[in-house]
Amino acid sequence: MYATVFSGFYLAFMLLLCMLIFRAVAIEFRSKQPMRWWRQMWDVSFSVASLGCSLLFGVAFGNIIWGCRWTPSASLPARFLAC
Repeated sequence: MYATVFSGFYLAFMLLLCMLIFRAVAIEFRSKQPMRWWRQMWDVSFSVASLGCSLLFGVAFGNIIWGCRWTPSASLPARFLAC
C-alpha cells in the first residue's frame, strides 16, 4: 500500500523534497554575504520555499483524507491535485 501511495503522489513528494532542500540552502546562504540585496533574495527564497512546502503538504494530505480511488490492480491513478 505504501508503495502505491508513494507512486501516486510521486510528483508532490519530489517537489516537497526539493522545497525542503531549498529551504535549508536558503538558510545557509543567507549569511554568506553582508550585502542587503543578497540577504533579501535568500529571505524571499526561504519564504517561497516555505509556502511551497505548505502547499504540497496540503495537496498530499488533502488527497489522502479526501480519499483516493484504487483500481482493481491495486494501483493509484497518478494525478497531482485530485485522486
